[in-house]
This record gives sequence, C-alpha cells and structure tokens, in this order.
Amino acid sequence: MPTGDYVGSDRYIEACYERVSNSEERAFLLRLRSQNNWMRNDFDVALKDTLLALHILGIDLDPNPTLEIADSMFEQVKSEILAVGFDAILAIPRASESRTDLGVALLGDAGTHVYWSTGEGFTDVIGLTVRFTSPSYGVLI
Repeated sequence: MPTGDYVGSDRYIEACYERVSNSEERAFLLRLRSQNNWMRNDFDVALKDTLLALHILGIDLDPNPTLEIADSMFEQVKSEILAVGFDAILAIPRASESRTDLGVALLGDAGTHVYWSTGEGFTDVIGLTVRFTSPSYGVLI
C-alpha cells in the first residue's frame, strides 16, 4: 500500500475489524482508523472513532460537558491527588497491561482531536479522565 493511501488503509482496517473478537484489538483498530481520519483533517470523525475505542475499553466520556462539570471534575481530581500525595503517585509503577497503555494513548489522542474539532470544556474533561482502574496498576490518576 503506497504512503498516504488512507482509503486502502481504511479498507484493510475494516477487514481486520470484522475478524477480531477481542475488545482491545477492536479499540486498537479504531485508533488506527482515527489516525487516518486525523491525517485527512476530518477531526470530528477522528474524535468519534477515538471515543468509540475508549467506550469499548470501558472508558466513557461525555462529549458535551459543561464548564461546571469540568470544574467539578477538576476539584475531585485535585482532592484525590492531595489525599494520596505526590510522592505516592510518583512511586506507582508503570502500567504492565497493554490495555491500560492503549487507554492512556487513546485519551491523549482524544485530547489532540478535540483541540482541533470541538468546543471548550471537553479538553479539560479528557485530561481529567486519566483516572480509571486497572487490576495490575491500581488507580491511574
């Protein structure tokens, strides 16, 4: 496949998506499709694919949060960080699950996509959502 052949790449990704049964693999393929859409400057579709991939991994985000919701999330995360302490957070080992790494990568992608596509408030919510539970990692803040 030649470089920049996003249509061919999308077809290949779709063929793979139809054959996988694992949710992590589905989310990974959606991430690839999202990156194709981002490269085509179709930021809204890229964001939708990223949000769907996060949903498949069990991470749900409200795509239309109010500033009040973002402020409330900020205060909650700030309180949790202060309760745990910075030293304890820094001592948490790196995630050992590929699923957790994929979730964090998708949240980073979502931040990039939302920056280029939608309105205020959602970028803050994405940044504050990096707090989900992984069996091998504990709480990721």
